[in-house]
Amino acid sequence: MKKLILALLASAAFVAVGQQAYAFDGTVIFGSSDGKNNVVVSNSAGSTSVAFGANWAVEPGGSGAYAGTSGTVSYTNFTYTTATGVITSPAAPFTLWSFTSGGNTYTFKLDSPVSTGVNTPSVYQVSGTGTAYINGLDPTSGTWSLTGTSKNANFKFVSSSVTAVVPDGGSAVALLGIALAGIEGLRRKLGARKP
Repeated sequence: MKKLILALLASAAFVAVGQQAYAFDGTVIFGSSDGKNNVVVSNSAGSTSVAFGANWAVEPGGSGAYAGTSGTVSYTNFTYTTATGVITSPAAPFTLWSFTSGGNTYTFKLDSPVSTGVNTPSVYQVSGTGTAYINGLDPTSGTWSLTGTSKNANFKFVSSSVTAVVPDGGSAVALLGIALAGIEGLRRKLGARKP
């Protein structure tokens, strides 16, 4: 019985560790890979369109899960209602950007609505929230901002998360079952010793 309890406890520890996944944190900045402006923000009939060029790259200086990443960034253009910030095309949430670095794929899904600050032909600022994904890690919420002038633009994404480990429901039930089995085993063992 003692060996059975130890085997059950060992398997419970494996289940508890195996089921844990971790959110991540970090900052990544994208900029022009050729020194030219690589985004156009235009206003027409109450809508704002954000069109990204093909010359986006990960800039050095990322932190956390983005430290040491590099690569070319692919973007999805989008349109939102200027007054409310509600994204009208494509349907949100959608993948705003993605890149591959070191065998990992990094993506970000944009939520609606967005917030706008300055929005003129020469200066603009758009920001919002969304969810970042890195293969092997939990999806993590974060904030982003796109700022620029008529000559260049930078995109910044910041994620922060609480990395407290909470077992999922299956692990909690398994651990409870093992604890109850252990208590029953001890009850029987102690009951067998009585004359």
